[in-house]
Amino acid sequence: MQCPNCHSTDVVKASVAYEMGTSSGSFGSFGVGTAGGDVGLGIGQSGGRLTSDFAQRLKPPSTFPAEVGCGFFTVFAVFFALAIIFDIPAHNLTAAILTLGPGILAGAWIHRLLKPDQSAARGERIAKYQRLWVCLRCGHADDQDRFAKDN
Repeated sequence: MQCPNCHSTDVVKASVAYEMGTSSGSFGSFGVGTAGGDVGLGIGQSGGRLTSDFAQRLKPPSTFPAEVGCGFFTVFAVFFALAIIFDIPAHNLTAAILTLGPGILAGAWIHRLLKPDQSAARGERIAKYQRLWVCLRCGHADDQDRFAKDN
């Protein structure tokens, strides 16, 4: 493959370039302190993901279907509505389990009813990203068909 802008052969798929510019790690800390004759101990752990500006441009589209999020919202809405109407304690897991399946299905159905083209559009965005290549020399990103085959 060859970049159409600078003719460099240093081109990779966008997903590879994104991973090259992304790193993650976890960090731990430990502390001891005293106050008023008492001794305190503290332990903490944190993690994070660092992404370069170049990699941020190449972030893949979300594959998480919005129907699932809408379904979970519906589950909690139904659960709390039932809890209020039937005076069900909030910690009653049986009621939550009984509303989980129908709630997710209802949420997905409502979402598809309100936004029928969103699922297809998400699929198109993912397919387009899978065809995206980027030049590591000049940063040009385009569809794989626009990058000339290297002879």
